[in-house]
Amino acid sequence: MRAAVRCNALTREKLKAQEKHGKRQDRTSQGRRVRDTAPIVGGGLDLVDLLNAHTEGTKQNKGARNVALHFIIKFPAEVLGDDAPTPFNGLPKRERQREMARQASRFINETHGGKAVFAVRVDTDEAGELVVDVFACPKYMKATKKAETEWTSLTRFGKELARKHQPEIRRRSPKHEGAEPITSPRAVGMSLQSEFASFFERVNGVPLSAKVEKNRPTPDRLEVEEWRLRQMEAEASEAEMTRDKAEAEAEAMTARTKAERDAFRKQARDWVEREKTSIASKHQKADADRALASAELMTVRTVLEKMKDTYQAVRQSLPRIRQILTWDLATETEKRQARQDRKQIVEISPFLRNVIRNAEKQAATVSVPAEKPGPEASGPGF
Repeated sequence: MRAAVRCNALTREKLKAQEKHGKRQDRTSQGRRVRDTAPIVGGGLDLVDLLNAHTEGTKQNKGARNVALHFIIKFPAEVLGDDAPTPFNGLPKRERQREMARQASRFINETHGGKAVFAVRVDTDEAGELVVDVFACPKYMKATKKAETEWTSLTRFGKELARKHQPEIRRRSPKHEGAEPITSPRAVGMSLQSEFASFFERVNGVPLSAKVEKNRPTPDRLEVEEWRLRQMEAEASEAEMTRDKAEAEAEAMTARTKAERDAFRKQARDWVEREKTSIASKHQKADADRALASAELMTVRTVLEKMKDTYQAVRQSLPRIRQILTWDLATETEKRQARQDRKQIVEISPFLRNVIRNAEKQAATVSVPAEKPGPEASGPGF
């Protein structure tokens, strides 16, 4: 019998995304459905409201960015089979899944101070019927000289578990140096896995299969739900990076292009003025005029290429912006920023197209006079 426990901290925006997922209001959940059955729910599906009610009257560190823990607990396949442990044996399938939810909630509460869980869910309409989603925000009492106050902490109990399992953690962390307890997320994950194995055997009367221990942080194989979670996080990170890049390009392109155009023109004018000062004959004056026209033509063509490159970069950012706007798990902040980026691109695109057209017309009208006999003049050096 094999089981797995994973834990991820959620910001308020990610908690809202999990709420949409549980209510089947996002595209990902619709794509996973393989049967038309209602979820098994403890607490409810309104995760944000449930968290607010759960933490009402409590305190937390002001700098805390995350607001809840999302535990993904995968039970052994045997609990739904013919040889299921006693608490499951003989029950209908849906009642067995309800027992999974009860045990998962009980396990998280037992290991996180007793008052942690505010919602639990089993998605029975998906192919994976052995996964329980548990949402928790652990609470504890903090005593001072004046009074006792209830606080919330997402890391306090995980670190306590890690300190409890230090012999195993240190044995599996041979490269770690120092005498301080190892309480990293990997250490907490190892502790949760060991704790769940003990809990499962105590509650169900049968042991889980021994863990396949690895001495490196990354597992050889990810469980399906963990893979899905990491995929969503990777997509969110990629979308944020793309948005930031598009925003930076949109903000810088006008100033950068103008600065380059002015620099080229100033360089050409300075060179021509220097040449005019040293030219004494009409032939030399003609050479200077021809050099000025050549410099102007070079400037126009260079600016034209720069503007075309900038316009192309702006256009290439639009597909990623549209992806953010249509992505069900994108946060409202990300969507709002994407809409601002799109608006800025829509406003600046006509300006860029006009500048490109004017530069093309100017390049077509600028001509270099025919060379006349006379002394040669050196180029502007750029």
